[in-house]
Amino acid sequence: KGTPTKDKQSSHLIAPHPIAYQPQPYLNSLAVNPSLSVPVFASPVIHRKVFDNGLTLLIHENHSVPTACISAYVKAGSLAEPEDKAGLASLTTDLLLKGSQKWSGLELAEQIEFVGGELGTGTTTVGSEVQIQILPKDLPLALEVLKEAVRHPTFPEIEVKKAKEIAMNELLSKLEEPQYIAKQAFKQLVYQTHPAYRPVEGKLETLNPLTREQILQFHQSEFAPNQTLISVSGDVNPNEVEKLIAKQFGDWKTKEKKAVSLPALERQKEKREKQIKLKGKEQVQIFLGH
Repeated sequence: KGTPTKDKQSSHLIAPHPIAYQPQPYLNSLAVNPSLSVPVFASPVIHRKVFDNGLTLLIHENHSVPTACISAYVKAGSLAEPEDKAGLASLTTDLLLKGSQKWSGLELAEQIEFVGGELGTGTTTVGSEVQIQILPKDLPLALEVLKEAVRHPTFPEIEVKKAKEIAMNELLSKLEEPQYIAKQAFKQLVYQTHPAYRPVEGKLETLNPLTREQILQFHQSEFAPNQTLISVSGDVNPNEVEKLIAKQFGDWKTKEKKAVSLPALERQKEKREKQIKLKGKEQVQIFLGH
């Protein structure tokens, strides 16, 4: 990659681009003029704190933006759910914002909306997440909302029914999309019977039987401070953030969590291929990988 040099005009420390990340026009220019360079990228300083209960906190202090972004990431994704309950993790995460011990679902949303913030959730194969974007002055409120959503959801029966209907309707819609069908077929070819092949959003036959009790049990067993990472980035003071996190999450009790037993993945030794033809569809989706 070359040795950093000093630019004659600015005298700032600079270094050549890492070639692997450059688009072709830049590579063409680099071939003609190998001395092309840009200022050295400075990695952001991350403040890291692990609390006594196992909760991990990461803070990125960035005063160039007038907002604060908060994320609570819990290692409770679809890999943690049984095969016959596919979609349980996603449904549980969707319901975190539908009511807590302190606020109803509407009130939870209003806390953030009234101060111009944004609130959302998401689920992946390995984890579930609650995200909040807020003005720095409203950080105490945002962290209280985060605590209520992550630690004290109530999963009202009527909201469970609504969430299941929405999830099933969305899945029915996706099952009409060539890209979704191709993606799921690709995952099954790659992972075979490994749980990673399952769609995070679940299956029609497994979503419908899910109950409030199963959702509550999943939350109680999987959501714990020693399974959680909270990140805060933006125009914040790390010391103040740490105190606020300690206030809202410091008394959260650690839980013993058994490691998920997953089958070993063996390297693929032969080509696997599948073609799916859908009536009335003209577009082509091609997935390649291993």
